[in-house]
Amino acid sequence: MSQTYFAILTAIGEAKLANATALGTTLQLTQMGVGDGNGSTPLPNRNQTALLRENRRAPLNRLFVDPANASQIIAEQVIPEEIGGWWIREIGLYDADGNLCAVANCPDTYKPVLAEGSGRTQVIRMVLIVSNTSAVQLKIDPAIVLATRGYVDDEFSKHLAALDPHPQYMTAPEVASAISGKADKAMTLAGYGIADGATLSLVAQAAPPGAVAFFGMTVAPDGWLKANGAEISRSTYAGLFAAIGTTFGAGNGTTSFKLPDLRGEFLRGVDDFRGVDVGRLIGILQSDAIRNITGSFDGYTGAHTAFGAFYLGNISTDNAQTTTTSYHGVNFDASRVVPTAAENRPRNIALLACIKY
Repeated sequence: MSQTYFAILTAIGEAKLANATALGTTLQLTQMGVGDGNGSTPLPNRNQTALLRENRRAPLNRLFVDPANASQIIAEQVIPEEIGGWWIREIGLYDADGNLCAVANCPDTYKPVLAEGSGRTQVIRMVLIVSNTSAVQLKIDPAIVLATRGYVDDEFSKHLAALDPHPQYMTAPEVASAISGKADKAMTLAGYGIADGATLSLVAQAAPPGAVAFFGMTVAPDGWLKANGAEISRSTYAGLFAAIGTTFGAGNGTTSFKLPDLRGEFLRGVDDFRGVDVGRLIGILQSDAIRNITGSFDGYTGAHTAFGAFYLGNISTDNAQTTTTSYHGVNFDASRVVPTAAENRPRNIALLACIKY
């Protein structure tokens, strides 16, 4: 049985491939065209310079040597689902100059378009047998083509198998060699051309050990400890111990010290010789207190008046005397003049107090 469907190089393609082989250059195949053969399946002709009726021409998606046959080159193009509405009966390969270098026919296949109510992504392949596959440039522009699942799988497998898949990055030995014998980079950013980097010294100045801050979360952030009065190691937190010492407690007196316990407490700036809160040093606790609440009352027969925190009770009558006497009970209630609670407090909101180490 004679072969019905096949691919051949055109005369132009043969000449260009022979010239590339002789000169040691490459033939750059860049595009694939598909057509409907002007209504019937055509017979490929080496003298063709164009398809009988071309419907679409676009860049190749893949161009590679067949791994099962080193003398075969496979060209592949993906036609998206939104493109179509015509039959495919002929295929052409074009070089970078726009010359038809190979032509093939194929079984009639209709490429639907979504507007017709059906669509599909279609892969068109042409297999060429050439005498010298190295003379064909296997290069595709990945920015303008679609990738098939097979292509992605193949490329990823190659990537995983490569000993150094990212040569643009330094390897661990190269990094070690580059920084060997040099000071910590965070301390010498200027020496590496980084003029606006923060050094360890600047970071420490921004929040030095002993700094206290409040956070809207339940755990202390990195570099901070909860200010909860815990006893911690003097050596592990040497920077913090150097800053606050035993101000908030000596711990065991030798290897530990205590953090301030700011849970449920209000903070007050140390007086520092201002004269408002005389005699207090940093870390000294002050118990609660309120200003004195006063009131008064005046009373005489037939007229009684109460002021401030005092108020009059119900009128009582004493008939035991020769004459009837009326009087008021006197009561004291601070809530009549100030808000009250089980503790003394200003208006407030709860946050997590932490100390930098």
